[in-house]
Amino acid sequence: MVRYLAISFFINLLLFFVYSYWVSKAINANFFKGLEEIHLPLKVFIKHEEISAQQLEQKNVALKGKEEKSTTERQKKLSKPSLLTSLLPTVEKEYKTIFRKISLKGRAKLTKGGEIELNLNRKVVYMPKIQPIKVEVPPAPAVVKITVLPDGRVINPIFIKRSGNAKVDTAILNFVRNLRFEPINEPIIQEITITFQFKVQS
Repeated sequence: MVRYLAISFFINLLLFFVYSYWVSKAINANFFKGLEEIHLPLKVFIKHEEISAQQLEQKNVALKGKEEKSTTERQKKLSKPSLLTSLLPTVEKEYKTIFRKISLKGRAKLTKGGEIELNLNRKVVYMPKIQPIKVEVPPAPAVVKITVLPDGRVINPIFIKRSGNAKVDTAILNFVRNLRFEPINEPIIQEITITFQFKVQS
């Protein structure tokens, strides 16, 4: 009899532990499933400051005064002439007194081998060659104005009319920059306008 009761007690105890474990798992799963993530609230502090209309007007006047001062200083810097600008009229006057300017016209034709025939009133002592340039469309006649100093140097080449081809225009500028004319003993600066004509060779 005692043996039977002991076996029955251990079986019931085992069933109780199994049932308790299953119930606790089910309760925990359902309980934590319904919980949501909780975020701490953000604390914002607002400082309230009362400003009278008089104080606000004083601040606006001060800011306006600073802006006007900076604008005035900027205008003074812009309106103040530089030393070069102030001396430019004097330099131009002396330049016109010493040198005499003459305007001339000439023509240039490209021949075979990169040589150029120049038709000018002033003798050329050095003339560089132009390397042949491959173009798909024949370039239009180009017009360049150069300034020749009394010693024969060329300065300030300016395009009056371009050829329409960037490579051709670059070759023309390099050509006229390297030209050297015969020096003269007179204070004469010549402005020569040269028209370049090209012929496409097959």
